[in-house]
Order: sequence, then structure tokens, then C-alpha cells
Amino acid sequence: MNIRKKLTLASLLMILLPIAVSVMLCVMVLFFHGSENLNRLEELYDNDNGLLNVQTILYNYQNQILTYEPVEEIIEAETGNTESNDAWENWDEDDWDDDDEEEEVDYNALLQEEIRRQNSAFGGVVRELTNIGYYYEIYYDHVVLASDLPEDAAEKITDIAGEGYEKLASFAVADGNSSAVKRSYILEEGTLSILAYCENYVGSSSSSQVIRDILSILGLFVAVLVVSIVISIFILTRWLSSGMKKSLNQLSEGVRQVQDGNLSYRIGSKKKDELGKACQEFDEMTEYLENSVREREKYEEAKKQLLAGISHDLRTPLTSIKAYVEGLRDGIANTEEKKRRYYDAIRTRTEDLAELIDNLSLFSRFDRGEYHYSMERIDFGGFVNSFFKEHEIEFKNNRLSLVKTVWERKNLFIQGDRQQLKRVLGNLIDNTIKYREKPESVVTAALYTADGRLYLELSDDGPGVPEEERDKIFDTFFRGDKARQNPGNGSGLGLSIVKEIMKGHGGSIRAEEGVGGKGLKFVMEFPLDRDEDDR
Repeated sequence: MNIRKKLTLASLLMILLPIAVSVMLCVMVLFFHGSENLNRLEELYDNDNGLLNVQTILYNYQNQILTYEPVEEIIEAETGNTESNDAWENWDEDDWDDDDEEEEVDYNALLQEEIRRQNSAFGGVVRELTNIGYYYEIYYDHVVLASDLPEDAAEKITDIAGEGYEKLASFAVADGNSSAVKRSYILEEGTLSILAYCENYVGSSSSSQVIRDILSILGLFVAVLVVSIVISIFILTRWLSSGMKKSLNQLSEGVRQVQDGNLSYRIGSKKKDELGKACQEFDEMTEYLENSVREREKYEEAKKQLLAGISHDLRTPLTSIKAYVEGLRDGIANTEEKKRRYYDAIRTRTEDLAELIDNLSLFSRFDRGEYHYSMERIDFGGFVNSFFKEHEIEFKNNRLSLVKTVWERKNLFIQGDRQQLKRVLGNLIDNTIKYREKPESVVTAALYTADGRLYLELSDDGPGVPEEERDKIFDTFFRGDKARQNPGNGSGLGLSIVKEIMKGHGGSIRAEEGVGGKGLKFVMEFPLDRDEDDR
């Protein structure tokens, strides 16, 4: 996973995880402690204009209501009892017995006592009804004890409860937003009735409690959400930083190793993100640098060998020429026959020097890519046959026999430079003759095609080349152990030139073990040149 995807995932998790945790916790709270809140909601939405609330209030305060005991004097005064009033008005002090203690009636004290009794019996009911938006009226045997009904309440109650609702002991009715509830209580000396009326029910008590419950849950949700966000940020930040920190430390260590010259150091990261890719590219860079250093060292070594080979191959004929010249000067060659042999030897060594210089010049042009091939379409099978036929006498003089095994004859066309291809074949045959150990040798040739490529194999029956040296024989001035024993046999440039010519033709050459495990086999590979009909 790349860093961009990790950051996207971390951002989503920072949002989703806290929300999920908060929701789960709130659900758990509601599951274990939410029945009361759900009941309140049910009451809030299923209660018909608060009728259930009013009836519940009247029921809950029933015992308190039944404790009411009216002050008879006040009740009688409120009911307009004339007999009682006349008795009080016509009372004379002479009517008291002399033995009775004279006592005055304190109406204010009686009124205060009545108020106290009403507050004790009805105070809680009145508060609860007022809290939920209901008006009330309390009366005892048709005497109104307390009321806050609006002036038009009686008419509206009649509309929803019907005519004569005053005579009903109990009812609970609702119509639209208006509702009325009445309940009567039988006391020892009379009947107490409570009428509750509401025009627009609000349900403030339940709704307020529900709002408080909702706010509590929201507060809990927000608190858990904040804590979850902080924890998520901490965990996800460590998750992101740990992976990046490891890769950065690996890169830092890799840079230090390269600075110390250890180009073989590899991080070996398997990560798929950008930093993992950077580590892999670092490994590719160090591998490239290591290969470059090896190539440079190899080039330097080849350069040293080249200089040593040039020095050796120049010194050998020059030493011979110097010796023959000194022999002529000192009179060692004292006959015409000896002088002729000395002159012929000097000419031969001079020709060797000229050939060496020509080969060096040619190889240098090949190596720098400055040689321009004269390419043409060549029937390679016919070309090779012509080459062998042209050199038939030379092969015979050098006791070399040619044997053909597989030899295809059709559609063997390539793009090639005839002169340089002759040089390739000539150098390979010369290599066989120079390094053979027997006076006679046999060269086996095979020409065939495979996978759209043309192959020419030349195998000899000579001493062969050890496997570890087969790739090196194409290097400039390389000589194996057997070649070093007889350095006059070659300059060390012949096979190097062959390799460069094959590269210039888009082909290749390699050395393998000879037929039957004896000798050396050269395998040349060329790209076929097919015309439209062949394709």
C-alpha cells in the first residue's frame, strides 16, 4: 500500500473509528439505562394532550388530597348559609352562660388555617398541573376553593366535555389541542373535585426531561468522540510514522554504507509504498554503481593488458629484427645464402609489425564505432562455400581438412560486409592452425537456422580451451597458458576483432567445447534477412 492510500485510509479511520466507538457506547448506555428515557419519549408522543400526565398526577397525589379537612366556618360562609350567618349576627353576649368563658371568633385565623390546609393538600397537584401547562379548579361541595381558569374556560370545556359536565364525577376528554380532566374524591363530610383544563398542551415536564436526557447523551457522545479522535490520531500517527521511519532509517544506513565504499550493500525492502520503491531504486542504483566500478576495473585491467600486449608484440619482432641486423653488421651472415635468409626474416618480422599495427588500427575503429560497414544482401551459404573453395590450396598446404555436417542451402540471406566476413572466417581458421598440437587438423562446419536466426559452427580437433577461459579469449591481447608458451603464434587481437565484427552485423559469437569433448567450437549467430516473399 502506497503512502497516499495509507494517508487516505488513516484519514477515514480518524473519522469513522471515533464515530463508531461513540455510537456503540451510546447504544450500550441506552440499552442498559435507556428504558426510563424511552418511557419519557413514549409519554411525550403517545400522551393525548397530557391527559395521561394529568391522571397520573391526580393519582399520585391522591393520598395527599384525601388529607384535606375543610374549616367548616369558612365553607359555610362561602356557601352563603343564612341560618348560620343569622345566628352569628343575632348572637348576644347575654346568651352566654355565666359559667362559660367568653370567646371571640377570629375569622382571619380561620381563613389562614383554611389556606394552610389547602396548601398542604393541593400544593403539589397545583404545581405539577401548572408545570405541564394546565389550568385548574378545586371545589368542595360546589364551593370553589382555588381556581385559575380563564373566563371563557367553562364554555370551552362544555364544547369538548358536553353540557352538564359539572355533574360528572370524573372524565378525561380532548379535542385538538384542548383537553379537560376531572376527578372527584369522597371525603367524610363531602365531595372534593379537581378540574384540570388545557388549551394548548406543551408537556414541559416530560419534554424538558427528554431534552435533558438527549443533551446528556449528546454530551456523552461528544466527549467519547473527542477522546476517540485523540486516541485514533495517536495510534494512526504511530502506524504511519513507524513504517516511514523504518524505511528512512534503511535509506540513511544505505547512504552511509555507500559513502564508506560498500557498494554491495542492499536494503532488500519488500514494501510496495513510495518509500519501499525508493529503497528498491536505491538497491538498483548501488547495483549499477557496483557494476560500473567492476566494468571500470575490468576496463583498467584490459587497458593494462592491452598496453602489455602491444609492448610484447612490438618488442618480439623488433628484437628479432635487431638481432638479424646486428648479424648482418657484424658479418655473421658471411655468405649470400645466410644474408638472404636474414633479409627474408627481417621482411617477415616487418610484415608482422605492419599486420599488428593494421589490426590495432582496425580494432580501435571497431571499438569506437567509427568503422563503416559496406552492407549488402548476401547468400551466406554460398558465401561460405566460396570462401572455403578460394582457400582450398591454403588449407591443403597447412594440412587442414574441412568436413561439412549439417548444411542448409535455401533462404540463408543476411545483411553483411563481405570483406569483414572473410576476415572473421580467416581469423577463426588461423586460430585453429596456430594453436594446434598436431601437424594435421580437421575443421567441422555446420550451417543451419533456428528460431529465425542463422548459425554457423566451426569445430576443430585442437587442444581446446578451459571452460573458465572461453569467455576471455575474445578480450584484447588475452592469451591462455598454452598461448603464452608460444607467444609468436598470435597477437591476441584476432578473436577480439571477430567479436567486434559480429557485433557490427547484429550477431554474436561464443566458444564452446568441441565435438566429442575435444577441441574448440565457435558458434556464430546472424539475424536472417528475409524478403517479402519469405515473410
